[in-house]
Amino acid sequence: MFAKRKFNYSSKFVTITIVILFSPLVLSLFNLGIQKTINNKENVRLSFRDSYVGREVLLNLNKSIKEKLFNSQLIRDRAIDAKNGWYVVGDAFSNALSESKGLLVFSPNELNDLKTILHQRKSWLDQQGIKFYISIAPNKLTTYDTLIPITKNNRLKKMQQLDSLCQQLGIPFINLGHDFEKYPDLRLFHKTDTHWNDQGAFIAYNTVINKFKKDFPNKKFKDFKIEELQKTITRTLQGDLTKMLKIDTKEEFIHLKLDTTFAKHLKEKKHQIPENYWKKEVEHYELRYINDKQTKKLLVFRDSFWGYCNPFFIENFNETLLIWDYVFDKELVKKEKPDIILYELVERNIDYLLDSKKY
Repeated sequence: MFAKRKFNYSSKFVTITIVILFSPLVLSLFNLGIQKTINNKENVRLSFRDSYVGREVLLNLNKSIKEKLFNSQLIRDRAIDAKNGWYVVGDAFSNALSESKGLLVFSPNELNDLKTILHQRKSWLDQQGIKFYISIAPNKLTTYDTLIPITKNNRLKKMQQLDSLCQQLGIPFINLGHDFEKYPDLRLFHKTDTHWNDQGAFIAYNTVINKFKKDFPNKKFKDFKIEELQKTITRTLQGDLTKMLKIDTKEEFIHLKLDTTFAKHLKEKKHQIPENYWKKEVEHYELRYINDKQTKKLLVFRDSFWGYCNPFFIENFNETLLIWDYVFDKELVKKEKPDIILYELVERNIDYLLDSKKY
């Protein structure tokens, strides 16, 4: 009844189809991609990161071929295998590698813009009677510099440039990794994840509290010792970096916990989620804690790093409000009337400070 159709596939059509489907695999397989010159001696080879149909299938096939046939690994600019179980984030995330090595810094024009923005912010907060702090959580590669043996540039890194600028403006600046070198025997970051662990976060907490003690001599702050905390280890963490590399592995997760806590989490939300909010976990946008045994109110504009050290901070304030966003919301500040604002962000996101719209 129906005549069968005959399809004639030309050799050109077949060739083009194969090239489209497998060229990403071939390019990455032989490490053809973006070669980034770091200095006269070192190169960092970064493979492409485009999205395309069948990407996950090809990446998994690529990974399998490289490991089994070439005894190599799929290395991209998103996550880098630093060997010995350690992984670091690459330049796909805000040029984290290059900034950690001091290869990319603020330009003079950017510094001038940043100076104007921060001066306006401090002046406005001074009028409100609010103490303002800027704090930076260091990149893993900043803390463990030798994981990637690339010679650093001798000029000031972005975090150091910001520190110097804050000193000029009279804004307290806190490098949250300032005291890390005092604990050479402690692992302070997850090996397979971008974040610090509870030990790194606890040391960062003490760094901030020591600064607060000097600025608020009449307020009592909790002195916790790391030896007195409950420490447990579970092998439960699937790091975000190994997930990127399609490596199915888990590492030891170090947990630190206080014996007792007086702070209570309030589930009531007072603020509307901003339009086009960039985080998927909208339930974490606003977190509020009350502690009747303490005084003063702390407001933190923060990112994911703060969650690790927050259990210690909430023991020090009558009210602690966490806003998971880099947007400095003046109206929110007016409504909340905090005594202290601490703006925290990870080093690789330091450029967010340049967005005047967010300030």
